[in-house]
Amino acid sequence: MAKKKVFSIGSSLSDGLEQTFAAAQNYSNQLRIDVIPLSKIEVDPDNPRTLTISMNDLLQGFSENDPLLEIKSKEKEELQSLANSINDHGILNPVIVYESNASYRLIAGERRTLASILIGKSDIQAKIIDKKPDELKIRLLQWVENSERTDLSLHDRLLNFEMIVNAYAKASNFNINDIRSIDISNLIGCSKPHASNLKLLLAADQDIRKIIAENKISNIEKIAILCQIKDLDLRYKAIQDAMNGATLADLKKYLEINFDKNHQHENVTVSSYVRGKKISLGSINNINAAKKIFCILLDHVEDSMLKTNLAKVNMDNPRDISRALKTIISNLEQVND
Repeated sequence: MAKKKVFSIGSSLSDGLEQTFAAAQNYSNQLRIDVIPLSKIEVDPDNPRTLTISMNDLLQGFSENDPLLEIKSKEKEELQSLANSINDHGILNPVIVYESNASYRLIAGERRTLASILIGKSDIQAKIIDKKPDELKIRLLQWVENSERTDLSLHDRLLNFEMIVNAYAKASNFNINDIRSIDISNLIGCSKPHASNLKLLLAADQDIRKIIAENKISNIEKIAILCQIKDLDLRYKAIQDAMNGATLADLKKYLEINFDKNHQHENVTVSSYVRGKKISLGSINNINAAKKIFCILLDHVEDSMLKTNLAKVNMDNPRDISRALKTIISNLEQVND
């Protein structure tokens, strides 16, 4: 079976990180396994899978005055299914902890721990680390645990990835902004357009991050479009439409309006990442030349949906060709960023 690629970072950094990731996987398999008291386990508050419900909530019951009562009650219901499975079949994968004085700090397995408490268990099977690992190894162990999960939200996965990036940056003394779309594409085995979308999400503004955190929009392509709309009023309208079921085609119209507003009186320009300067492509006065340039550039667009839409452009309308050329160049910039 082919080795699964991991959601990781930068080509210039990938070898070191992938080796660290592989080491974390091996490390996870080599830890000593024992049964430990649930009463001695402390939950890691920085675990990327954030639950509102706590151990104390399950042990002591909910307070009727708790402002988070409704959310916690829903989480308890969701935990019940896992609790029933544990009751019938036991813990299939031990949780991972490290020793901390007279207690154990949970690295991975919060839901299994809470579900065990829910059905009245007093202990749980665990993989034990003798002392606290460095932050990067903790984050990678958590990622190894979560990599096969299907119930993690987009917010949880992005949070986990950001923690890995930040920990690796701190340990290796590099600039997080050096991560490129092509690096993400190579490492996780996804298409370049998808990698570009992921990079946009990692750099998203707070209003969009809030939407991701609240799971109001979970479609990566839609959120990536919203990230590119810099006009705040226009973006607000697009966000409202997206939450009300707008299609990708609907949202791309906002992107075109945003682009036109920003380039009403400009020639098409491309920013050079290497030199940090703008390269002006100037104006094209010959429509036949513009058509040829358009066809050449269109061949380099890898996003099949975008390519199909661009192919429908009215080639006899100079304004439509100009807008399409700008869209292609913008797309190529993102893919090769």
